[in-house]
Amino acid sequence: MSKQVTFEVEKRGETGKGAARRLRAAGKVPGNVYGHGLDSVPVMADELEFQQLIGRISVENTLIDLKVGKASPKPVLIREIQRHPYRSRILHVDFFEITAGEKIRVAVPIRLLGTPAGVRTGGILQVIRHELEIECLPRDIPQAFEVDVSEMEIGDSLRHGDPGRREPHDLHGGRAEGPGRGCRGGSGRARGARGRDRARSDYGSRRRRRDGRGRGVTVPVDV
Repeated sequence: MSKQVTFEVEKRGETGKGAARRLRAAGKVPGNVYGHGLDSVPVMADELEFQQLIGRISVENTLIDLKVGKASPKPVLIREIQRHPYRSRILHVDFFEITAGEKIRVAVPIRLLGTPAGVRTGGILQVIRHELEIECLPRDIPQAFEVDVSEMEIGDSLRHGDPGRREPHDLHGGRAEGPGRGCRGGSGRARGARGRDRARSDYGSRRRRRDGRGRGVTVPVDV
């Protein structure tokens, strides 16, 4: 399961471009909290505290207990962060409030573990996909999928999915190439970063044909 953190914001009374500029000049980040069937609530956050928050979490899939003023904390995800085009400033943030028992769609990063055997013999590991988009209940969001690529040989590939295994999430994105390619291979295991069984996915392997020089041939795989 993804880790959960707490963050505090305040309601803002003024909206519009002029009010947003004044907030930024005062070191605040304007934002909104919204959800399915809920009215949008304009809020503001301390910019330095928010920068520190997003620097220590995985923004796409970390649940945040958001406290708006004196209200009780509510679980949210960060849905969008607008940044200044050339300054290290945050212009706006959107928080999405989670409804209990309702599945949500999130992007979960893929972490490759180890050095492929094919790389040690002269191959190159080409990473095609750095994250997987899944749909699941908030409590089942994995912090990351960890994939052991140490046994990948030249000509091997990895693909997501094991028809004989039931997962707490559904994969989205249709047909695509797997997370590792170039050395493409071996068999790896993907699991939630904290090793939770219910957040675990298996990566099967498919050995691909080689060309005359023993190098892998690029072949798409199902994800």
